[in-house]
Amino acid sequence: MPRASSPWCCLACGAALVTTAAGMVLAQQQQADGGPVIVGGPAGELTGFTLDRLSLSLDFFYQYRRNHIKSDVEGERTDTEHLARETLSLSSRSFIGHENLVDLSINASLGFEDQFRKSPVEATDGHDSQILTLFDATALILSEGPAPVTVWAFRDQTQLDREFASSIDSTTTEFGASVRTFLNVAPTTIRFFHREQEQNDFGDLVDSRRVQDTLAVQSAWTPTDRQRLTVDYALDLVDERQASGIDDSYERHDATIVHTWQLGPDQRDSLRSMLRVFDQSGDFENRTVRLNELLRLRHTDTLDSRWDLTLEDRSNGRQDQQQVRGVATLRHKLFDSLLTTLVAGGGQQRVPDVDFTRDEYFGSIDFDYTKRVPYGRLNASATGQYEHIENSTRGGRIDFLGVSRTFNDPFPIVISQRFVIASSIVIRDSAGVQVFAEGLDYTLTVLDDRIEIRRQVGGSIADGQQVLIDYALGPEPASTTDSLGASFGLRYGIQEGALRGLSLYLVYRELNQSVDADRSVVIVANDVRNLRYGAEYAIGDLTLLAEQEHQDSDLAPFDSTRLSARYEQRLGPGSWWNVRATRDEVHYNDTENDVVLNRVIAEWGRRLDRGLDARIRLTFRDEDETLSGHTRGFEQIFELNWRYRQTSVFIGISNAMLEGDHVDSDSQRLAIGFSRSF
Repeated sequence: MPRASSPWCCLACGAALVTTAAGMVLAQQQQADGGPVIVGGPAGELTGFTLDRLSLSLDFFYQYRRNHIKSDVEGERTDTEHLARETLSLSSRSFIGHENLVDLSINASLGFEDQFRKSPVEATDGHDSQILTLFDATALILSEGPAPVTVWAFRDQTQLDREFASSIDSTTTEFGASVRTFLNVAPTTIRFFHREQEQNDFGDLVDSRRVQDTLAVQSAWTPTDRQRLTVDYALDLVDERQASGIDDSYERHDATIVHTWQLGPDQRDSLRSMLRVFDQSGDFENRTVRLNELLRLRHTDTLDSRWDLTLEDRSNGRQDQQQVRGVATLRHKLFDSLLTTLVAGGGQQRVPDVDFTRDEYFGSIDFDYTKRVPYGRLNASATGQYEHIENSTRGGRIDFLGVSRTFNDPFPIVISQRFVIASSIVIRDSAGVQVFAEGLDYTLTVLDDRIEIRRQVGGSIADGQQVLIDYALGPEPASTTDSLGASFGLRYGIQEGALRGLSLYLVYRELNQSVDADRSVVIVANDVRNLRYGAEYAIGDLTLLAEQEHQDSDLAPFDSTRLSARYEQRLGPGSWWNVRATRDEVHYNDTENDVVLNRVIAEWGRRLDRGLDARIRLTFRDEDETLSGHTRGFEQIFELNWRYRQTSVFIGISNAMLEGDHVDSDSQRLAIGFSRSF
């Protein structure tokens, strides 16, 4: 059962902090006649209530939204909404007693909201009227005292835009208090807040609610000029529900202690020790204890080394895992031209529940050379690497939690480990809060030797977004893998003459693997030959790029071509425009899948007159893929802002269309805002 909202608990906690801090100061600092002394100000009587600033405004907001979707899975539906909002807004700053006793800032809006909605979902169809309250209040108490206290409360409504899809309505309410103390010895901040957040889209495909109570402590202590100790701790109590089926309540502890010690007579060396303890209950249970020791040594002005040791113990409620990993890095710099880096290390992973061990040893050498040459600069690099991995027999599944990956269109995220259990895959945002839905936000392609994850255009995952992936591997026989790799790269940048701004580059990478395993199970070694070359030309405000990449490998071979152009120009104060266009062509040889992706983004902003600004943004996307079909999207946004003295007007119009072989959607939005301040 979700916990009940507890803003009064938070306010009571804040009041307790205020009372404690105020009592401490006033009890210790008294005038001879018994009167109070205001910290940071002249001695004297309290002045009561002082109004420093006050402004009022009448605000009107109207919004029309329409969303239409036709899907092979969910059928066809159309939603429309008319929203009218009239509010009286107040903005003020005042002092109670003295400007250093209580500094109070309040921004609040009170009014009425009428919503007329037509929807095939009976629960959301019809007319709804409510009193609207939005606020943002902050009180800074005893700002110049030994323990300044901040108490805050806010409620805010925003709209989160999505590419080629309807926006998401987000409402956040938060009450909290914090105190800063031990300012001269070990500055410490203690915070407590209660937060409620609701998010839903116009078509009810996104519907989530999250209630969170958090107690957080941050402290830093510098016992000597060579040492520093920081402590961070947070306790979260969370209830969350999502339309994707997530309904979870959990408790989360996250503590990190970091000690830094500067070594040597000139403090050029350092030792950093970090201990992190993370413990989360609920559906995504995770307990992790990680100890990291990092030693940095500056031997000479041209030679330094880094020694890194990590110990980790992790459990997800079903399985315990232990890992140890050590890495040594040595860097030598020859003048300003050549940087040589040597890396050697190893590690072991143990999973006692399935009697599995993984031993790993690796090493590499890297040369990075830069030199002024006729007409420009030459950069060259060369790398050699070796890796040896021994896996014991795996009799059961092994879980991997929070693997960080990034979506970059048109390429999918590839999980290339063998025996991946597709049903175990869970994808969350980088904060680990939002759980994305398969089919709505991403799709899975299961192949014999890998799983490919592609984001859905119009879903909740954006291009370039970092995500966390949980997945599991099934049983596998013992194996030994040796990998030997080499790479080199060249880049010549012309900085003088008629071709100034032109850069030519080439990168070649080769990896040879050998696998020794039980012959009854086929485990494919992944030999890779990758060649990438291209040219980039920056001339004035225009940047052009042409690149080709060829990868011949046993797993996921492909050939790709990328063309891009970017033009940016400022037209004066408050005026600008830019255009970005890209074309990606990818051919996957093993699946005979061809992908062609064309994208164009154009933006224009103009200060038409004093107080009058306009902005236009156009986004076009056309993707044709052999396996998943053809998808085309076009989005247009127009915004106009006008200000004259105390009056401002806003007009926003947007239209988004997405057409595909399996789903068609379009959404429109018209927003008009008017504000008159006094």
